[in-house]
Amino acid sequence: MHQPIGIMVKAKNSENARGEIFSALDYIVGEGRPFDYYGDVLEVEEYTPEGGKGKELVDDRLEENKSEFMGHIKTIRANINSSSNEELYNSDNDFRYCCYYVGAYRGPSCWLYDNWGSGLRTSKEFDNSLDELEKDEKHYIVVVDVHC
Repeated sequence: MHQPIGIMVKAKNSENARGEIFSALDYIVGEGRPFDYYGDVLEVEEYTPEGGKGKELVDDRLEENKSEFMGHIKTIRANINSSSNEELYNSDNDFRYCCYYVGAYRGPSCWLYDNWGSGLRTSKEFDNSLDELEKDEKHYIVVVDVHC
């Protein structure tokens, strides 16, 4: 499955932003990691909280995170409501899978990452991740196609 994830970086311009994503990709892509490989950079946009294309890209990924979370929670609730503790423990259905992804900081249930490859799962985590900018720096979101 291909997935367009966003990686937040600080850079002086969009070209430098492209070069800043490799620490994150090294952490989340490769053998034994959540994603098998990455493809093209699909978009690079400056992020400002006031609006624009970069904010839209961030908001879209945070909405995908929420949608994934809510889908897993729905499955977890249904299993909890219809099963005993022993049945949940011995479950071979989606219960444990969904529990794992509700708490995951990387992988297919996370659509937005910081420049180190840590998942930004909520708006609060995203806001807390925005480091102070140095002179001439801006925040950019770099959208990359990954495969899981």
